[in-house]
Amino acid sequence: LQALIASGFAEQNGATNHYGLGREALRVGLAALGSLDVLKVAALPLAELRDELNETCFLAVWGNQGATVVHIEPAVRAITVVTQRGSVLPLLSSSTGLVFNAYLADRETLELRSREFEASSAHPLADPQALASLSEQIRERGLHFVHGLLMPGVDALSAPVFNAMGNIAAVLTVVGPTSIFHADEQGPAAQQLQAAAQAISWRMGYERQ
Repeated sequence: LQALIASGFAEQNGATNHYGLGREALRVGLAALGSLDVLKVAALPLAELRDELNETCFLAVWGNQGATVVHIEPAVRAITVVTQRGSVLPLLSSSTGLVFNAYLADRETLELRSREFEASSAHPLADPQALASLSEQIRERGLHFVHGLLMPGVDALSAPVFNAMGNIAAVLTVVGPTSIFHADEQGPAAQQLQAAAQAISWRMGYERQ
């Protein structure tokens, strides 16, 4: 213990005499968290989720242009949904984008929301109250599902991945043809998706409150 104190990895509280982690331990912990790459951490769980569901699964992060697909595990069958790495998904017309919108700070999404509202004058989420209500529902459920919103005949389920600070780091999404895949928030696919997203979040250092 004395060696740990001398090296800065432990310290003693003078008022209580209790021991705790020292400054050097904190630096090591922060360095470990900083080295975590969500793409690397999510690679295996994403592949395992694809194997469990045999549906196309992908990971998206928030980039300069919005929700950007960075890794894809395609379904292994004749009928599949093609999603390209590097694709930028709409904020308000995809389950992935809507999950990002629900968890990101308003300033992060304001410009993109404004552009999408301008492109569609009758957008169903143009009403701030409707958008706020949907975002609250997404946060309560911890996922979002859509039926043919972005592409007719395609269902999608999305769940957030968090980092150690509790901020959204990525979104995990499962997509498939409506005739085969049913995006249901209470269904087994949703449960498996959430389990995978939570496992990745835990590996990123996130602790649920």
